[in-house]
Amino acid sequence: MPNEPATTDRLHAFRMVVGGERRAGRGEQSVLVEPWSGQPFATVEMGTTDDLDDAVFAAAAAFDGSGWATGRPLDRAAVLGQVASTLRARTEEIGALEARNVGRPLAECRHNVELAADAFAYFASLSTHLRGASIPIGSGLLDYSLREPYGVCGLITPWNNPIVLSSWKIAAGLAAGNALVVKPASATPLSVLIMADLLEEAGLPGGILNVVPGPGGQLGDHLAAHPGVRKVSFTGSTATGIHVLQRAAPNLAKVSLELGGKSPSLVFADAEMDAAISGSVPAMFSNAGQMCTARSRILVQRSRYDEFLDRFVDRVGQLKMGSPFDDAVTLGPLISPAQVDTVLRFIERAKADGARIVCGGGRPSDPMLAAGNFVEPTVITGVKDDMEIVTEEVFGPVVVVEQFDDEDEVVRRVNASRYGLAATVWTRDLALAHRVAAVLQAGTVTINTTKVSHVYAPFGGYKQSGLGRELGLEGLDEFLQVKNVIVSTV
Repeated sequence: MPNEPATTDRLHAFRMVVGGERRAGRGEQSVLVEPWSGQPFATVEMGTTDDLDDAVFAAAAAFDGSGWATGRPLDRAAVLGQVASTLRARTEEIGALEARNVGRPLAECRHNVELAADAFAYFASLSTHLRGASIPIGSGLLDYSLREPYGVCGLITPWNNPIVLSSWKIAAGLAAGNALVVKPASATPLSVLIMADLLEEAGLPGGILNVVPGPGGQLGDHLAAHPGVRKVSFTGSTATGIHVLQRAAPNLAKVSLELGGKSPSLVFADAEMDAAISGSVPAMFSNAGQMCTARSRILVQRSRYDEFLDRFVDRVGQLKMGSPFDDAVTLGPLISPAQVDTVLRFIERAKADGARIVCGGGRPSDPMLAAGNFVEPTVITGVKDDMEIVTEEVFGPVVVVEQFDDEDEVVRRVNASRYGLAATVWTRDLALAHRVAAVLQAGTVTINTTKVSHVYAPFGGYKQSGLGRELGLEGLDEFLQVKNVIVSTV
């Protein structure tokens, strides 16, 4: 029977999905706890490499025998479209499950369910528009190209925004006609397991989508290196992404990577300061800063620096920590005690390097928050460009605010980063905005807005922020390979 969301009065056991069946894993059972309360709320069957082998075998059999890839594109569109509709109909229920698993405020989780629905609706529409081309190559020959699925694709999804980031991969992979094996993050596997149920209810053939939760160091390694997997899509840290690429290399499997960032906001002196400040707070502190696109480095032109810093710190101080089910809460917990320790160590090293903590910098003193994985929203100044807190991704509620003098200087400084995922420019001078956007080394540049991903547009990074793209037409292309056919007509 399908998995069911956990209720508030009992633990519910979630099982992996292999070959269309819900089954116990060969690994240990994992107990999930609410990040803000430390209380258990669900159990999940963890898989082993043997379970993953079963899933790859089931995916290969379904790809060859179910007709998912060779059937009518309209039928694929209908399945994906129904999932979009069901997500919207069950936004409250699934959003609450996501909030319990991740700890984000419920309003954000509801919105994320809607974004997942948008991904399924969008890729449903694209599944009926797969196109090849005819190519004139000379008399007596007909040349045409076909765009075909890879077959079995391995998806390794992250813990920080599981329902949205998993939906991007799953919807695109299925729209292209592939069979999928998903290894969700062991801390946040529930939304992917629920997604598998919704796809089954919509008519997806058994074995086309398989979900095996488990430890990334074992299962992620095994999936990336599996000879039965022709395409690997990974979202996570840059260090792990490099490892995934190395694991997949002997099989020459196609790999796409959506990795880390140290994304800057550039606030020029002529910027609309109210908009820059009100936009910079959620751009940094949504999901407690646990976002690859967090604009965690803010550079403000010198003449407006003091004004920006004072007002920004005041707004940060108004963030309220607590349960995601409290409508007044605007800053949730980190995912785990281990992540808390990681973030606090970043802050301590920044202080040791000579940086100044303007606000925050530790655990909250409120005893009501003691059981949760909370870190105060932290603003740091007095930094140098070579400090770790400036160059490395913290993945927590920590932002540095710096000064700059002119356009050439700020572009040079931010482009020195090894990352290149996102950047935001605040200015009322559109010529300046377009000039800067043209030379910033980032996969997405936003001007006077902080929204960095739209389902219709490609998303991904430059440099060590990744390979390939998600979303848009490019996101579908990542799950298709091109075949060329040449026919003699004489």
